[in-house]
Amino acid sequence: MSLFGAAAVKAQGHVVILLLGFTICLYLWLNLGTAAKIAGLVWLALGMLYGAWQTSWFRKLMDFARMAPEEERALAATARELATR
Repeated sequence: MSLFGAAAVKAQGHVVILLLGFTICLYLWLNLGTAAKIAGLVWLALGMLYGAWQTSWFRKLMDFARMAPEEERALAATARELATR
């Protein structure tokens, strides 16, 4: 199998997992009661408003998204190591 063939098979596996997760979440969401759906939408709206407020209406990054340089280097090294497996 060529390198591109292996990558395509791996990508297809990722899509299958993504679709499976989406399907399960959709099934659960559709079977929730009305009160739970309303509570979930209110929670989502509050989270979006909080995120907008913290980022000056999405013009800057949130503080938790910033990493110290040494943490960023360590994370990049771990990602490279996992990618070579």
